[in-house]
Amino acid sequence: MRPGPGRRSDLRERFSGWRSNRPTDRRSERGSTTLLAVTMVGVLGVTALLVAVLGGVLADQRRVEAAADLAALAAAGALREGADGCAAAVVNARRNHASVERCSTDGEIVTVTVGLRTHVVAGRRLALHARARAGPVGLQDARLQRAGGGAS
Repeated sequence: MRPGPGRRSDLRERFSGWRSNRPTDRRSERGSTTLLAVTMVGVLGVTALLVAVLGGVLADQRRVEAAADLAALAAAGALREGADGCAAAVVNARRNHASVERCSTDGEIVTVTVGLRTHVVAGRRLALHARARAGPVGLQDARLQRAGGGAS
C-alpha cells in the first residue's frame, strides 16, 4: 500500500525536529566558504614567510661557521709556513663576507671567532658568531689529553 500525500507530510513533521537548529534559507550561509578560504590563505602566507626567514637565518649561521672553519685553517697553514696566522684569518674571513672578531694562537693551534651581520629580521639586523680551532692533529689531541678533556 502506497502512502498518500497526507501520510508523507506526517512523516516530515515527525522527523523535522532534527533540522530545527539549521537555517532554512541557504542565502544566510553564502560567503562563509570564501571567508574561511581567505583566512586559511593568510595563515599559510604568514607561516611560509616565517619559514623563509628562519631558513635564511639558519643558512647564514652555516655560512658563518664555514667562514670560521676556513679562517682557522688558513691561519694554521700560515703559521706552519712562518707567516702571521691572524692576518691570514682576516683575509680569508673577508673573502667569505665575514669579519674576524678574535684571533689567538697557542703554539701552532689557532682559535678564530668570526662574526657576520645578517639580513634584517623584524626590523633588526642579526649578528651571528662562530668559533673554530685549527692546528696539527697530533698536537691538539695531546693537549686535550693533558687537560683531561680527551678520551682515554
